[in-house]
Amino acid sequence: MRREIKSIVIDSLGKAHLNCANNAPQKRARGKCVTAHCRNYLPASAIQNHNKHCSKCMMRIWRINSGLKATLARLRERARERAIPFSLTEQQLLEVIGDSNYLILKGRVRGMLHLDRIIPAKGYVMGNVQVLSVTENTAKGAVEKHIDPEPNLDWLDEF
Repeated sequence: MRREIKSIVIDSLGKAHLNCANNAPQKRARGKCVTAHCRNYLPASAIQNHNKHCSKCMMRIWRINSGLKATLARLRERARERAIPFSLTEQQLLEVIGDSNYLILKGRVRGMLHLDRIIPAKGYVMGNVQVLSVTENTAKGAVEKHIDPEPNLDWLDEF
């Protein structure tokens, strides 16, 4: 179907809409998140509190605006799920990451950074964590798994 464009209308939020001959400018339905490309609806409580973003987008915005707190909260939550001791504070985490750009380069692909536990059983405590690249951390984990402290040489007795 071909549309005949009559004009371009700019709404009160500064967004441009095409005014076509066969339909009026499209408006967002009330109760939808205003984040670009988000299709989530707002719960009634969010509308009453005058929030314009859904909870998922609000969490993303919080993570962007408070990088260190968000990183520390995520590390603490993952450690709790996996029953790993965790006692790092924001100040201690800042000392550990130093000038490594960990907050920008953290991730799971090559070239990114991990927060590594030197001795895994001790957990996330000051003095037991370091920043490593994904490649270094993966190699370290592979070596730790394949070290056999006492090789089994019983098969030699058969000869």
